[in-house]
Amino acid sequence: YILVLVPLIRHRLQGWPRTDAKFSLGRWGLPLSVVGLVWTVGILLDAAWPRAATNPDLGPLPVIEELGIGVIVVGALWWLLVLRKRVGAKDTVGR
Repeated sequence: YILVLVPLIRHRLQGWPRTDAKFSLGRWGLPLSVVGLVWTVGILLDAAWPRAATNPDLGPLPVIEELGIGVIVVGALWWLLVLRKRVGAKDTVGR
């Protein structure tokens, strides 16, 4: 959710959406996106807090650290294999 909300907030600060849609949050879009980001970060911190009930050691590292490392490795591989080729391409999404 964080990876979706941060770019969404950035685009909203730049004036997105520029056209009318069938459903719109209107002026509530930016505040609700910020609240959603704060809430999501809070949930992430609560889940990552070092306690056995929510973050048990199932191996050499706590579960949340293993998941974090896994996300970083998968993201790096995705960038190397797929997205790196698009770096020169112009991104027109949201503009």
